[in-house]
Amino acid sequence: MAVKHAFVSGKADDADATLVNPSDWDAAHAVEAAGFEFGSGGPTIGSGSGDPEGSLTAPVGSLYLRTTGLLYMKETGAGNTGWVVMVSAD
Repeated sequence: MAVKHAFVSGKADDADATLVNPSDWDAAHAVEAAGFEFGSGGPTIGSGSGDPEGSLTAPVGSLYLRTTGLLYMKETGAGNTGWVVMVSAD
């Protein structure tokens, strides 16, 4: 996901390259995250290489994309259990 500022500075950059310049602020920014939460306390989408069962706490309805090609959904529980494989790459 990229973030672009609504305001773009009309000021020219300074000749001193060691300074933070307007073009640095105007540039698009990359946002990196381990997962996303939909609303406060809502379902999440996460990813990783391991099995989420017993290791990832999330609300019911959350999704977990495993790098091995499995898709899990949190179907029950309030803790780190209740994850079920929904789709397999095989």
